[in-house]
Amino acid sequence: MQSSDWSVSIGRDKSGLEIQRELSGGVRVTTGRDMLGRVVRRDILSGGAEQSRMRYHWGMGNRLHRKVNERTGETVLFDYDSWDNLFRADYKGGFEVESIYRAPDAIGNLFRTPERKDRKYGKGGRLLEDRKYSYHYDGEGNLVLKQRLRPDETLAPLW
Repeated sequence: MQSSDWSVSIGRDKSGLEIQRELSGGVRVTTGRDMLGRVVRRDILSGGAEQSRMRYHWGMGNRLHRKVNERTGETVLFDYDSWDNLFRADYKGGFEVESIYRAPDAIGNLFRTPERKDRKYGKGGRLLEDRKYSYHYDGEGNLVLKQRLRPDETLAPLW
């Protein structure tokens, strides 16, 4: 594909899966795959210099268990619930670990802690309250107001 300002060339394997992409400006993305077609390696070069070298480690049931940035050593470990839904990601950079939870309850309401007590839901899965806001809906279920729980708290802009 080509335009007057940019171009892209995509290389594919015998199965039709992308294995290489070359973009204008000297950017090249090389993707390695396992026998099942899952991404196991992704390298990005720009102007001949390596920008990113990621490795992906898969387990049973197509579960991504670990993603490793081989340039920085940062690792993300993934954990799944009994329904095979992604439940937690542990981001390890140096000596620090940040865990991010996506913990659904039995009917699918999402929480950010494993205890599932950080949010309140109403009928129809309407989010009523989280750590910072309360949410208000009209009669048709449309969100009409997102209100700070502590109005004096200064929050960073969302943009």
